[in-house]
Amino acid sequence: MGGCLFSVLVDESRDISVKEQMAVVVRFVSKKGELIERFLGIKHVTDTTSEALKRALVELVVVAVSRCCSSIEDFFDYVALIVNTTSSSCRRNDLLLDKYRRNLLAKLESGEMSTGRGKHQETSLARPGDTRWGSHYKTLFRIESMWDSVIEVLDAIITELDHRFNEVSTELLVNFSCLDPRDSFSKLNVDKLARLTEIYFADFSFDERKGIKDQLKTFIVHVRRLEEFRICHDLASLAKKMVELERHIVFPSVYRLIELALLLPVATASVERAFSAMKIIKTELRNKMSDAWCNDLMVCYIERGIFKGLDFGKIKKEFQKKGRRIPLPRSPRRN
Repeated sequence: MGGCLFSVLVDESRDISVKEQMAVVVRFVSKKGELIERFLGIKHVTDTTSEALKRALVELVVVAVSRCCSSIEDFFDYVALIVNTTSSSCRRNDLLLDKYRRNLLAKLESGEMSTGRGKHQETSLARPGDTRWGSHYKTLFRIESMWDSVIEVLDAIITELDHRFNEVSTELLVNFSCLDPRDSFSKLNVDKLARLTEIYFADFSFDERKGIKDQLKTFIVHVRRLEEFRICHDLASLAKKMVELERHIVFPSVYRLIELALLLPVATASVERAFSAMKIIKTELRNKMSDAWCNDLMVCYIERGIFKGLDFGKIKKEFQKKGRRIPLPRSPRRN
């Protein structure tokens, strides 16, 4: 607005989910003498009195002003990072609550803290809201009260990461990244890739380990000359292209390295998608579903691409061979 005078228009209305929403519009006169109105956004409010709307507007202003200061913004970014890291999963959240409960009992037994009605209730870290300054205060208060437990959980996460990404695992990831086909295999490093044949000692013969460097040098010269390999953007497309052009036969050791890289379990996205499918299949209305039935339905749902290609006529004939008491209906004859 460039320092122009302005006024704020605030009103409330109920949305489709029966929640009261406060709409905020700013009105000002531009330097050209034009009357301009700009919609700033909406905010959920629980009270629709003028005093409550005023408090909600002030919170919006305080949050917006705090974001103008880089040090304050960085501070609350770290606060949100701590909350998300320690409470991102049920296991971590349960660990945090267990640590907090143990520390609380230890302080009560040592007399460091006193008991009383309504004190020391079970709590958890709350994520700060984007538009409510009060939620930031609530988050900071809970982090302070649970700080010892938060530190213990963060230490446990760091230890877990150290075990998961130890020196060998880190070396594997770094070395396999040298197979990246982008930019004409600009990251390819013969020595690091040859080192992989020593790590996967059982998957390569003595002659293969001895000749891997020469095969890699020949491979890189070959693929950089072929136009077909320039469209490869990851290891999956590279492996597919090598099989398509039968280069997996010409460079078997290199292709085995690519296979090992593709099989490396660096992510669990497929498993997470399976859990998402489970939530779709086993709902509140189907909460008594047996594990076997749930498993069968999940296989059919997740691998539906395979099941769509099945010949149901052959499946019915297979069932008929097993001597069922009630025969399955025959398929209608086509004229």
